Amino acid sequence: MGAKTTVTNLEVTIVQINSNKNTALYYAAGVYKRRTYKMININDILKIEPTLTPNGIEDSFTGVLFDDYYLRHVDICIDWLKTKKTQKSVNKISSSYGIKHEIEREFKTYVCNGAFIAAVIHLGIPYKRGGTPNIFVAISGKELYKNDPRKVK
Repeated sequence: MGAKTTVTNLEVTIVQINSNKNTALYYAAGVYKRRTYKMININDILKIEPTLTPNGIEDSFTGVLFDDYYLRHVDICIDWLKTKKTQKSVNKISSSYGIKHEIEREFKTYVCNGAFIAAVIHLGIPYKRGGTPNIFVAISGKELYKNDPRKVK
């Protein structure tokens, strides 16, 4: 299939389809439903939260890494979060796990809790840890659920 490059000090694996630089980046970013996804530098996010896994923020590093499948989830969460207005205070009503279900309903696809957390960190949205593995974010409940037809407006 292609060459496998491992950056051991960062514990990330990138699989290349061929030697074409653009194609390799395209593959690493992934494709989902004929949509091209951006390359997320998960290593920068892991410097902030080193025990972040697709499940969320763990008590210690579990060895589960973000591969291109999970990076697609991060990109979906980034797209969703970019439509939301942030606030100064953290909303302690809805955890990352609850919010990720809102994204799943809107995009009609599964996303993992850790992908939502990675997207929050990537975008620089203020957050607080809510107990392993969840976080709380600085987005109001009204803003979080404004597109949810099940919520009363």
